[in-house]
Amino acid sequence: MTQFLLATFADPLPLGFEATEVGQFDWLRSASASIFPASSSVVKVAPVGDELDSIVDHARNEVFNGAALERTQLGELLLHLANVGGLALFWASDFTDLPRASTVDEAWQVLEPQLRSDNGNWELCVRYSPAAPARGV
Repeated sequence: MTQFLLATFADPLPLGFEATEVGQFDWLRSASASIFPASSSVVKVAPVGDELDSIVDHARNEVFNGAALERTQLGELLLHLANVGGLALFWASDFTDLPRASTVDEAWQVLEPQLRSDNGNWELCVRYSPAAPARGV
């Protein structure tokens, strides 16, 4: 099974990452439509030539040993994506009922306990949709 990261905007990505249109994968297209119903442009983001699992495992080790999530390669990627649009991080095809976050702090509050878990639950899941800007500001 594989960890997946979908994003509503991914250009340009940090060095070492690539975006693949979800339309190439039937089930990811379904996941995208379910997670981001109002977005027509959703991409799968992963390290070039690799799956996301490698940086998730590395981030888990770093966070478990005391590092801040935002200082890991995964954290830097998530911060980049959160600054330009929405994202969803999920395991295999389990994309329903993802914990929701509307700020980066909320996303970290969801992800950090998942990364620190030592009970064998290696799945990371969160759906980040930036909060709408306040009117009249």
